[in-house]
Amino acid sequence: MDYASSYTQEAIAWSTIRQVYNNKDTANPYKPKPIRNLDDDWGEQANDILDFVLRKAGPGVYKQVSDVIFSLQEGDKSVDRYGRSLDFMRAAGKVMGVSTDRISPEESLYYLITAVKDEHRLWTKQNMSTEAFYASYLVGETVVKDWQDAQRSWFRIQQELYFALEHYKKLNLSEEAYNKEVLRLTEIAGVDKNILARLRNGQFTPWRIPDSIIRQFYEAKREHDLEREWPLDELETLHNRLVDYPVSLTANRELPRDIYQAQVKED
Repeated sequence: MDYASSYTQEAIAWSTIRQVYNNKDTANPYKPKPIRNLDDDWGEQANDILDFVLRKAGPGVYKQVSDVIFSLQEGDKSVDRYGRSLDFMRAAGKVMGVSTDRISPEESLYYLITAVKDEHRLWTKQNMSTEAFYASYLVGETVVKDWQDAQRSWFRIQQELYFALEHYKKLNLSEEAYNKEVLRLTEIAGVDKNILARLRNGQFTPWRIPDSIIRQFYEAKREHDLEREWPLDELETLHNRLVDYPVSLTANRELPRDIYQAQVKED
């Protein structure tokens, strides 16, 4: 995940920026904790952010980190003495090493997409690990819940990616490079090329559970004589709902468990 620092020796990983933005230290993903106390005065909050980031960053980031802290302030505090404000994504982009005076947007986007693929493996696919790797009793409701958790995770990743890609547009990323890199997401089993257009439109693309996971699910059933059935019809109905009624990446804070309650975004 620390793709940017290995490239520039001065940047901070996108995962660190994401944690700052969400105010969640996910060193222990099962027990995330806040990075800053929102009830503290801004000086204490800034120190907490600085301490957190500098524990994960290389040298040369002090000015860049201060830009990110500044961009997170609200109201009058978000404007400097010259009346200027700083967009969070632009500040974060500089910290990650994607500002125009550091490396080209095309080069940086490669590392971002690679990080997204890693996040899918670590967070989204992992939600279906019980179905794929464990010989345990499973009812259809459990499989559906795990499917929901996987989609919610993938929604969160795509949501963050969408806003990052909006930032890249400010850096005059070429259309060819944009398409080439985003389509690398189709290297993830269960992600099709429709993700290119839907991401551009701010629409969520659901992850189709790969056949390999379903096959492993039934192999465990046969080998261990388990009582388990894959809820094919229910999952297909839910998946088709997300395909036919694209969920907005900007109008929803998260993907609701009841996907029928999500705000959609038409083409």
